[in-house]
Amino acid sequence: MGKPEMFNYQDYVKAQEKIRELEQEVEQLRRDRANLEIRNRILRADGFILFECDGLKCGQNHECRQCHRTTDISHAKNFAKVNDQYFEKIKMEG
Repeated sequence: MGKPEMFNYQDYVKAQEKIRELEQEVEQLRRDRANLEIRNRILRADGFILFECDGLKCGQNHECRQCHRTTDISHAKNFAKVNDQYFEKIKMEG
């Protein structure tokens, strides 16, 4: 049998740091995905499509629960009207 490899503490520390970095990246990706799912969720209830409200439906810009969801696509938070058609807004990262 050959001689056992010497334990290199610096390599071990670097590997542990890289593992922590990757775990943090994975956790951030999970949070980003959850946020996207929440923001872009369209709920179906009683035959209506419910959109996340832009906060303006009840006449003022605020974060109350009164207008959290809406069936009015013109007040849907993630949709924009272009040439009389509504399109989902997509945030491009780069």
